[in-house]
Amino acid sequence: MRCWPSTLGSGGIDMQAWDAIRKAVEGERERFIQSTRMTAQVQEQVLQGILHRHRGSRFGREHDFAFIGDSRQYAHQVPLTEYRQTRPWIEAMLKGDRQALIADWSHFETTGGSDGGAKIIPYGASGMRGFQKALYPWLDDLLQQRPAIGKGSAYWSISPVLRSDRTAESVPLGLKNDALYFGPELAGNISKTLAVPATAGEFSELLPWQTYTLKHLLQAQDLRMISVWSPTFLLQLMKALGNSERWLTDSLPSRIRQRLGDALKTGTLDTTVLWPELDTLSCWTQGPAQVFVPALRQLFPQAHIQGKGLLATEGVVSVPVEGAQDPVLAVNSGYFEFVDNAGKVLQAAEVQPGERYRIILTNDLGMYRYDLGDEVEISGWYEQAPMLRFRGRISTSDLVGEKLEEVFVARVLESVDGFSLLCAVSESQPGYVLLSETSESDAARIEKGLFRNPQYAYARKMGQLAPLAIRQVAGLDELYSRWRLQQGQQLGDIKPVYLLRDDSFLQFLESSR
Repeated sequence: MRCWPSTLGSGGIDMQAWDAIRKAVEGERERFIQSTRMTAQVQEQVLQGILHRHRGSRFGREHDFAFIGDSRQYAHQVPLTEYRQTRPWIEAMLKGDRQALIADWSHFETTGGSDGGAKIIPYGASGMRGFQKALYPWLDDLLQQRPAIGKGSAYWSISPVLRSDRTAESVPLGLKNDALYFGPELAGNISKTLAVPATAGEFSELLPWQTYTLKHLLQAQDLRMISVWSPTFLLQLMKALGNSERWLTDSLPSRIRQRLGDALKTGTLDTTVLWPELDTLSCWTQGPAQVFVPALRQLFPQAHIQGKGLLATEGVVSVPVEGAQDPVLAVNSGYFEFVDNAGKVLQAAEVQPGERYRIILTNDLGMYRYDLGDEVEISGWYEQAPMLRFRGRISTSDLVGEKLEEVFVARVLESVDGFSLLCAVSESQPGYVLLSETSESDAARIEKGLFRNPQYAYARKMGQLAPLAIRQVAGLDELYSRWRLQQGQQLGDIKPVYLLRDDSFLQFLESSR
């Protein structure tokens, strides 16, 4: 186990680093807003830039990137794709055809694998710039609207390394420090503001990482910002901190031991004692993550909670802007199309508020008309750019023809308190099991909601599907995270879901008893 550094508690962070960060992102918010005022024009320019940069790749040559003049011609020339169509091009890159899909690359990243297994995505300098064109405006906006965050330390989620840093072909996999998404210069200054050093990511086991992370957080009384992806990541970290017998040891300096004791004296963790100046908490707040927001508000009453935009390993889709009802389309980070329920493909300027769409992504990561598998609802306009409310993954379970989609299941489960998810079970009589943290879940009421899907109703009436079963599982979110870790996901990347298409999680629960 890594020891707690003796320099901890020497006090303060490098405030000059925050000055350098402000200077680096200055004006990015306004440039982004200017782009949203010309969304249609900017989107055409972004598309042409992507096609120009990757016209020399094998994919670009085979699809005549050099001769595509506009988005309409692009839609005619390049078909809509899913990962299964993109995979052979990526596998070719891994095997040595380095420019099969994109013209520049430095390493590969893996997706969280919440649907359909983990996917490998190629990254290069141009792809990283796509992220920075969303991250810089976000950080500039946040520093302007929540200036207190720049007066202390920040915690950016850093997960333990529970996977190999190279593929089977010895190709680099993943960034050593997530701050590098901001670029090397800005990453250096961000590292100087961290409450928990980036070296936390070097641990290969969960418990030593947790110990190291929490001891650093306990020392950071000046903590002003927390930025994590999944709210369950933070809630589970705080739950571990609440196990006072484990942390109130002689390894803690007496002043920190006293403060932690004060924070736990009522029997529940009082974070206002530990981090009285915490100003902002940034995390997912939409889709399946929304059920955890009340718990966050209760645990961190002193903090403003800002929902993150839609950002996947495959690329950025939206960016939060203070004052906007929902995250705004990241118009400079990629070219976006939207597919409605009838299968019609629309451009960003053609979508309608109140309607739901599948996101189609084109960017410098080799995602060319790539179906991201996410559904969003257009909640309105920010200048001429749509605001996107994430609704969930477009994942379908189809045991006997019932075709249950996750976004539909999400609407049915909205009335269930706490974290819950539906698992498909393939047995002699297939069916579904609802896993819930509460005992109040009403099987008849939930199944009545599922009956709104006519194929499900028909399959139940015909006896093809067993009646819905309900199982109460204490600590469901923690068990779900443990299962995903076992599958190789990074702790900070684990996304809650509403629907699982097989019973592998149920088997994990049985083996964990």
